[in-house]
Amino acid sequence: MPYKINEHIADIRIAARGRNLEQLFTDAFLGMMYILKPVQKFLPEKIEREISLEAIDTTALLVDFLNETLSLANANKEFYTHVIFYKIQPTSLRAKLFGVSTESFHRDIKDVTYHEAEVKQTEDGAWETVIVFPR
Repeated sequence: MPYKINEHIADIRIAARGRNLEQLFTDAFLGMMYILKPVQKFLPEKIEREISLEAIDTTALLVDFLNETLSLANANKEFYTHVIFYKIQPTSLRAKLFGVSTESFHRDIKDVTYHEAEVKQTEDGAWETVIVFPR
């Protein structure tokens, strides 16, 4: 599993790590989708959504990316199975989300917070962060 989930009474934390920014963002995205889990079986409609974001720094970009994905999933009742990044830089990205329609989710995630979030590069060149999802 590319991410580690730590549950608490008030929130859920994901510790994500990747060899590059694309892998870090992908792993954080997959961790969030794992937490959401659709309750109903997938409906046959296949979904593709493009997103483009800019932020002041890499931490803000990751939090904004996850919030945008979460917002789209909740608003459109969609579960995203994977993401392809066409461009990912420290302060901007362009990506496509792929998924399916769903009726509801197993868990409710209110939003993605900046609390404890800090995208940083380690001495070995990998990227890591912790993301907090309030329940």
